Amino acid sequence: MLDVSYEGLRLEIPKKSADLLPSLFTVDLPAFGVSLPVKRVWKTLAPTFLAVSCGAAVLASSPESTTAWRALVDAL
Repeated sequence: MLDVSYEGLRLEIPKKSADLLPSLFTVDLPAFGVSLPVKRVWKTLAPTFLAVSCGAAVLASSPESTTAWRALVDAL
């Protein structure tokens, strides 16, 4: 995970795994008590050419998950 905001996150994955990344997936961060669905909104080759950067929007699955995500963003 490279960056977070209330609306989503930016992450980097190995280039060889980029084609396997679905348009909808779950982000699990058990250390923070957060697990929520996200939607991939863009992906691009990282400057190193060895990885892919991806932007994902947080999908509000419940008020509790939204609150937990925002608390995580605020803590970072």
